[in-house]
Amino acid sequence: MATATLSVLAASSPALTFTSGKFSITTLDGSSRLSDTFTPSSPISSLGPDDLVRLESDEILRLNLVVPTSSGAAHGDGESSSSSSSSESSSEEESVDGEPVVKKSSKSSTSSVSSSVGIPEQIIVQLVNVAQPSKIAGFHTTVNREDGKVSWSQRVDRLPASLSAENPTYKVRLLLGSTRAAQPLSLDLGQIDIPSLGKVSAGKLSPREQAAQDLGFFPWEERRHTFRKEVTEDMPGRTRSLVVAAIIVIVPWIVLSGLLSTILPSLEYGGKGSSPTKISTSLLFLALFFLETLAYRYYRGDFVLFTMLPYFLVGAAVATAAILAGAVKGVGLRTGV
Repeated sequence: MATATLSVLAASSPALTFTSGKFSITTLDGSSRLSDTFTPSSPISSLGPDDLVRLESDEILRLNLVVPTSSGAAHGDGESSSSSSSSESSSEEESVDGEPVVKKSSKSSTSSVSSSVGIPEQIIVQLVNVAQPSKIAGFHTTVNREDGKVSWSQRVDRLPASLSAENPTYKVRLLLGSTRAAQPLSLDLGQIDIPSLGKVSAGKLSPREQAAQDLGFFPWEERRHTFRKEVTEDMPGRTRSLVVAAIIVIVPWIVLSGLLSTILPSLEYGGKGSSPTKISTSLLFLALFFLETLAYRYYRGDFVLFTMLPYFLVGAAVATAAILAGAVKGVGLRTGV
């Protein structure tokens, strides 16, 4: 009894339908490599399981169709429009004769046409993995209420990561639902292959990559040509640079070692105290040793410039203070102050 009741309700409920179904695959520059039509009774012929269409990551899936609106018939359906026009003309002819009974029959025919066509209230495009049906994603479409046009587009590189699976083959499914219909219209449009969603895609070339490998359509490396001379072309050679660096580093120490015979006697501490000259000379030697050690560690890469700078300023300040103290003391000794 319950089964019979459900069957009667399903038979009496309006059928969900659409017209002008079109599925296409385009690229970002607007070019299209696949465009095919479909109806509620026939899926997309070019999306068969035998010859899978493989999608590139920069391509876009597009779907367009027309659904019935509140007028009771789908826009673009020639048969419904012609039938409605014929019913209107017959009603006008009968109305001229002045028969009110015929007017009532014309209204009932129009209402029967509108009640036989269901108006979809929700339209969803689904991508369902063939091997793992739990891997599914649904996309709600936008419907123009005035003319019933439905449009949907989705970039391949922006598909949800939850669709990733070992076998990247997916069904394209269209769902139309309405509260006035006993069950939604579910239509499998075809199958597509999306390699970018595959977890194991090593060694598997896409058609574009295969064509590039076979035909040699590889992009050339970018060439940057300028007329200015590179800095490295004016730099001295490695040998000359090493010689100059050795002179800069070694010569000051050679001069300092030659002056040690004159400087060391002033560093001999005697008596109960130390003179300011001895202290300034000691500080100068310590500051020079500190600065040389700091320069070596900076050259080795232990410091960056802004990390080394505070230590360098401290060492330079100590060396400068020692030099000034020694100079002031020397001037005082010569003048007898």
